[in-house]
Amino acid sequence: MKWMILNLCLLFYTSAFANVAQPGMWNAGGTGDFSLLFQEDSSDYQKIQMIEEQVNIQLYPGFAVVKGQYQLLNHSTDTVDIRIGYPINSSFENFIHGSNGFDIRFDDLYALKSTINKVPVLIKESPIEEDYDTKNWYTWNAKFAPQSTTLCEVWFIVNTNNTFVRRGYGGEEVNGFVYLLETGATWKPPIGKGEIRIHFDPAINMNKMRGLRPNDIFRWNEDERILKYNFTNLKPKSSDNLFINYGKKIDNFDFSKATNNAQIYFDKIDQFSTQNLEKLTWETKSFGNPLDAKSGGGWIVGVVFMLGIFGPFILLGILIVFLMYWYFKKKHQKLNNG
Repeated sequence: MKWMILNLCLLFYTSAFANVAQPGMWNAGGTGDFSLLFQEDSSDYQKIQMIEEQVNIQLYPGFAVVKGQYQLLNHSTDTVDIRIGYPINSSFENFIHGSNGFDIRFDDLYALKSTINKVPVLIKESPIEEDYDTKNWYTWNAKFAPQSTTLCEVWFIVNTNNTFVRRGYGGEEVNGFVYLLETGATWKPPIGKGEIRIHFDPAINMNKMRGLRPNDIFRWNEDERILKYNFTNLKPKSSDNLFINYGKKIDNFDFSKATNNAQIYFDKIDQFSTQNLEKLTWETKSFGNPLDAKSGGGWIVGVVFMLGIFGPFILLGILIVFLMYWYFKKKHQKLNNG
């Protein structure tokens, strides 16, 4: 009996660590297409279609600046008034290439601002209802006129320098960025057309670019240091999500310098978003897997990280096994003495 209990405990212990070993990006800079499905708004979401989007990303050492531009068409004959936004410090379980699990944990959004038809909106930090499995959200109200197109624009900065890429039981601290196109599936499908353009700051050494996913859809211009991807009639799924691993963690990085100069970076990305890319020459360029963590001291970080989470449970399991062993040993001694 005691060996059966011990084996069950070991099975539970092994299974728990097997789940932890699936790949992931933790504390990544980034987010996804804005969305929010409050229960009272659920009947209105499929009335609105994202007919066009342009996602502009400028990567710098340690941080990224994002500008999203979304043309949303209200197909109904009614005015739709709903709340939209982004989750704060959200988590996401992504499935790519079949049943392979992939965990994502986002860092926060900084200097977030938004406009609707060029008019600034009031952004609130709102707790979400208890029956939703998320924490707080940045939210704002959006009103969509009947059978009309509404332009929603957002700007924000994210810290990419605290990303931890986990692979098996190891891991590595890198500069990582994530953008989940999949979250755009909450709107009426499909997304009519879209463009993702990514600019790499000259301070980023492209030879040290670690990985990009998806790796076969972007085109590269060497002179402007731009990656570009265009699509039409997209029903976004997990394989469309963007992951970038573009270098090692920077020691003693001061992220506040970026946020304190947010408007300067927003002005730069405004220029980038209007840059005419039609006359540029594009080529295919292959990058590695952004989920690969290099060997070395990273596995130590991974072990420490997992022990921090599961250490108390492991100790509790050992204590239970010891108590059960002690109980059956005493019981066996009494039977022998009797």
